[in-house]
Amino acid sequence: MVKFFLLFLDLSQSKNMHLEDFIEIANQFKDLDQQTVQNIVYWVIGSSSILNDDFEKKLILSKFRFKNAQIHQIALHLIQRYKLVNKNEEEFMKFLFRKLFKFIKKNFEDNNKGMLRKQLNQKFFETYFIKKDQGAKDVENFRSLKKTKLVKMISNKYLMVLLSNDNLFNAFESFLNIFKDVCMKESQRKVTKIVIQILLLIENKQIEKIINIKNLPWIDVWMEKCKVMGVEIIAKIKLCSILAKKIKTT
Repeated sequence: MVKFFLLFLDLSQSKNMHLEDFIEIANQFKDLDQQTVQNIVYWVIGSSSILNDDFEKKLILSKFRFKNAQIHQIALHLIQRYKLVNKNEEEFMKFLFRKLFKFIKKNFEDNNKGMLRKQLNQKFFETYFIKKDQGAKDVENFRSLKKTKLVKMISNKYLMVLLSNDNLFNAFESFLNIFKDVCMKESQRKVTKIVIQILLLIENKQIEKIINIKNLPWIDVWMEKCKVMGVEIIAKIKLCSILAKKIKTT
C-alpha cells in the first residue's frame, strides 16, 4: 500500500502522467478513504491534460476499467469542475505576483529578525520598491501609482515601474524557477479541504455535487501559464533595457 501511494504521489507531480498510469495505480486501492481521495485530487491538479476535451472523453470511455466506480466518478466530476473555471490573464498575473511578494517578504523577515515591524516594512519597501537613483518625488509617484486602478489591472505600465527595482527584478527572475514548487507546497491546505468536502459528498451519496465545489487548488496548467507569462515579462524588460542603452549611446 505504501509503495503504491509513494508512486502515485511521484506521478501526480509530473506533467506527463497518463490515464493508463492513473487507472493502474487507482485499482490498487481497495478502500475509498481519505488517502485515496487525496491521491485522486493530486493526480487531477498535477496533470497537464485535464482541460483537454479528448482527455475527458478518454476518461469517460475508461469507466469500466476501474475496479471502484466511485474513483472514476470523483476524477471525472473534479475534471469537469475545473473545466468550468475560466481564468483570464489578469488573474494569472495577480496570482503570480501575490506568490512572489509573499515569498520575498517571508525571506526578508527571516533575515531581519529582531527588527521592529515599522522599520522592517520601511526597509522592505526601500529594498524592493525604490530604485537607487530615485528621489523623493519619484517615490511619491510610485506610491501614487500603487493606489490607482493600475494595480488592480496589473497593466504593463505598472509592471515596468514595479520591476524597475533591480532587487525585485532579480528576485522575480529567480522566483520563477521555484514558482511551481512553492505553489504545490502551499496548495496542500486547499487539497486537504477539498478532500474533506468530497468525503462528505461520498457519505451523503452526492458525488455529482463535486461540480459545485469552490476554492479549488491551482492546477499544473494554470501554474505553467503563470510561469510563461512571467518569463515573457522578464524578456520584455530586458529588451527594453537593451534598447534604452542603445539610444543613450547614439
